[in-house]
Amino acid sequence: MKPLWIALFMCCTSVGILSAQDWNLTGAGARAEGLGGAFIGVADDATAIVWNPAGLVQLERAEASVVTRFISEKADYTYTSAPASNTSLTQSHVVFNFGSFALPFKLGSTAVVVAAAYQRQIDLYSNVKMSGGESEAKGGVDTFTPGISVRVSPLISVGVSANIWNGSYDVTGKSTTYSGTTNSTDNLKFKGFNLVIGGMADLEALQQPVPLKFGITIRTPFDLTAEGSQNASGPGYSRAYTENGSIQMPLMIGFGTSYRFSENFTVAADYEIRSYGDKEYTDEMTGYGATQKTTNPMSDSKENLNQFRVGAEYLIVSKNAAVPIRIGYRTVPTLSANYDQKGASSGQVVGKAITLGSGYIDNAFAIDVAYTMTDYTQTYTGTGTIAYSFGTLGASAIIYF
Repeated sequence: MKPLWIALFMCCTSVGILSAQDWNLTGAGARAEGLGGAFIGVADDATAIVWNPAGLVQLERAEASVVTRFISEKADYTYTSAPASNTSLTQSHVVFNFGSFALPFKLGSTAVVVAAAYQRQIDLYSNVKMSGGESEAKGGVDTFTPGISVRVSPLISVGVSANIWNGSYDVTGKSTTYSGTTNSTDNLKFKGFNLVIGGMADLEALQQPVPLKFGITIRTPFDLTAEGSQNASGPGYSRAYTENGSIQMPLMIGFGTSYRFSENFTVAADYEIRSYGDKEYTDEMTGYGATQKTTNPMSDSKENLNQFRVGAEYLIVSKNAAVPIRIGYRTVPTLSANYDQKGASSGQVVGKAITLGSGYIDNAFAIDVAYTMTDYTQTYTGTGTIAYSFGTLGASAIIYF
């Protein structure tokens, strides 16, 4: 029986149909999503705590935000020599993705903002039904994040937030063969801790203002650990396992910039480096026979997940409100690899995402929506391909106090 932690990892990476989460961990919010995720150098609303905490100090009044997502997923399996076996898997679900509150105040003449947020970082939902069996997984890996931002000069602000990682993964499965039916349950609990350190330079504070901002973020490395159990029973047997696992989460460094061409038109771009190339995940199972311990590389291609993001926002302004129009693009590097005819890695699987967004903004609240279409294809030379596509509809609400 495959160790549960390995199965979990495969569900989140190689078999991406089982999770919309792709390990390119970023912030949240439909506004940022509409900009393609290019938000490190913008970060001027309550979602800044998970994008670039230094940007929080731009808030002039208290804000609360909530974000939900509808995720639709599809994987098309194409077999070169057996086209009759071609098949597709689809699934969809809704998830509460993010919530935050930010409070600005003054310490003497120094602007300070404190904030706290919840974010679902890794969504582990799946619901798969095939001829030989079915399984349903619920849960995910979440963070609770307190943070603070300080304006240290008219030009420079800094911020830091602490990610307290937790969450759960609960799976029930059933498979049927000629010998009978096997039932299984898998349960994991997650833990971890890391920091997000941010900085921002706003050149509009210069004596000769320039409508340009630069941002930088550093996400410190840590081990995401899991512990739990796996149980399976079938005709004539019952087995129980205890599970302990660990994923080496890497150092992540992001750079962002934004330029405001006019009061109504802004463009932004980010580049983020995620050093997964030399990281590993480890699984240890006990309870039936000898203890099984395995260690495997995170990245099948040994490549990092380096991502480029770009977006633009135009505001259609009326007397009392504004309607934004947003468009964005980003690359989607994955931990999966393409394979040649000998079964050796032939390079990283990299996809793309296109985003569109809009909303409504007035003095009391803002509503934002964004749609993202993501696709990439994994190739097995001489055997076939797996084409993945993900549609994500996000909705955010921000209330100003």
